[in-house]
Amino acid sequence: MPTLLEDAQDVSAAMRNFADSLRDAAEPGDIYPMLGELLGTSRSLTAVFNRISVALADYRPQATDDQGNPEAGANAVQHTLIRLREARSLTVQLEAALDQASQSAGTIAWRAPAPAPAPAPQPPRYVNIVFFQGEEADRIIETITMHGLDAAFEQLTGHDHGDETLDAALENGYLYDQPPTGQLDQVATRDVYTMVYNPFMGHVGLYREYDALPDPTLLGIEDPPAHAAAAVAQVRKVSRADRLGTPRVVRAAYPTRASLRGRGA
Repeated sequence: MPTLLEDAQDVSAAMRNFADSLRDAAEPGDIYPMLGELLGTSRSLTAVFNRISVALADYRPQATDDQGNPEAGANAVQHTLIRLREARSLTVQLEAALDQASQSAGTIAWRAPAPAPAPAPQPPRYVNIVFFQGEEADRIIETITMHGLDAAFEQLTGHDHGDETLDAALENGYLYDQPPTGQLDQVATRDVYTMVYNPFMGHVGLYREYDALPDPTLLGIEDPPAHAAAAVAQVRKVSRADRLGTPRVVRAAYPTRASLRGRGA
């Protein structure tokens, strides 16, 4: 059966644990019932001081100091009783203050917290799909002049081979916060693609938003032929199109010449 000392140790440990758990913010709705529990604890503490004082007074005749002096022991008991009376007086004040705090807390109605603001969308990043200069760039610029931007986009996007193109761009460091542009460069955008071209300097570059797949409808691209879809099914590595659940776009590759500088800007 637990002794009084063990009970006191349990109370001390419980209060320490309670104080430690309050390091995290308490829920507003828990404050009122917690104050009620603490109010009950303060009343019990007052009774504890009373009963300890009675026990000290009852055992005063047995008190001595370490040298066995009864007078010194009696004086120590008397001093302890005085301090316990002071402690009891403070617990009475504590009880009254907690009672008032509990009554005030009981009148509080807590509103639901405002929802956290939605995180700001991250701007897209871009990978280089292809870069032409010289004769190849002139062909694309001529296409723009003769047939418009959509025709040029359709030619350039034929060089986008999905994961293969993305991996090559990442390996070579062709990842940009914005498509790089220079003086006199002109910029056009279709779906997730951005084309940067300069008729005066003779270069054309195509960029795609990182980890984004184009919309075939917006680009006017036909569905892939059956033999292309079958070849895709044999690829063991799961592509980005499969991960995102987007229909795969397969385009015919356009021939390049020695003037192709490579995937870079």
